[in-house]
Amino acid sequence: MLRHRESGLVLAGRCDVAATWGRRCRGWLGRRPARGDALWLTRCAAVHTAGMRVPIDVVFCGSDGTVVAVARALRPWRAAGARGAVAACELPAHSAAAVVPGDHLDLVARV
Repeated sequence: MLRHRESGLVLAGRCDVAATWGRRCRGWLGRRPARGDALWLTRCAAVHTAGMRVPIDVVFCGSDGTVVAVARALRPWRAAGARGAVAACELPAHSAAAVVPGDHLDLVARV
């Protein structure tokens, strides 16, 4: 799951990790992100929404999980990136409303 450290809010009960080049390129193409889902893209400083049907929130993080930028409700056929980001987390639009640069996101394994 994906948790916002500062508020303790669970942003996503299910967070898939896209660690391969192919998985990062495919992202959520061909499916709609459901409320409570997230996609963590490793080694990623920029994303695009080409082919998407709905807007998404994108949270860009540094190596320690510190939020460096947030793209809110990024519409289809747009791009966003952040200097210093090493990962990007895609969420359904408006899921990252409480997240601001300087905050932290934690990937938490379910037991």
